[in-house]
Order: sequence, then C-alpha cells, then structure tokens
Amino acid sequence: DETRRFLEDGIADVTSHEFGHTLGLRHNFQGSVALPFEESQDPEYTGVHGLSSSVMDYLPLNIASRKRSASRDGKERGPPHLFTPVIGAYDKWAIRYGYTPIADEKCCTKAPELEAI
Repeated sequence: DETRRFLEDGIADVTSHEFGHTLGLRHNFQGSVALPFEESQDPEYTGVHGLSSSVMDYLPLNIASRKRSASRDGKERGPPHLFTPVIGAYDKWAIRYGYTPIADEKCCTKAPELEAI
C-alpha cells in the first residue's frame, strides 16, 4: 500500500535524522551535493547510496515526472525513493571518527587512528 510505505519511509527518515543528533551529528546541508542529481530517480542507485551523503541534510520529497523517472536507456525503473533509504556515507565516516577508541589518548595531539580514517 503506497500510503503505508510513504508513512513508514517518512518516519524512518525522521528517526534516522533525530538519532543522528543523539550521536552528536549536526545538520549537514552540503550532504546532498555529494551525489549526482541524475541518479536521484534511480531506486537501485539510491537504495545503495541514498539521496544524500547524510541523513542530517534536509531534503524535499524526491518527486519527479514519469518522464524524468524513466532511465537513460528508455526502460522504466521502479518508483523512486521519496525519502533517503539508507544512512549516508558521510554519517558513517563521522560516527566512525567520533567513536573510534584511541589507545593512550593524549590531549591536543592527533591520534594516528583518526588520521587513518
């Protein structure tokens, strides 16, 4: 049912965003420029990469015309994701950076563990 999917996807999107705040993530209004706009209507692409590199971005609903939703080779794709369906690459990086345990951590020094991320 489309209505149920819309509601569940919207709730998951808001929940991911708010949970990001509890992990210490801040709003990332540049997350949407990390992914190519041309792929925003491709559910296979957005199912892997999302609509933005961050759930902390504020995105409008991902709506386009049927013509725009058709793939470049003319084949119909499935319906586009209206909300970003996955945690973004930037979010994963920021969480890894913020929560990587550092052995013998010292104030005011760059930890090699973080430099490697």
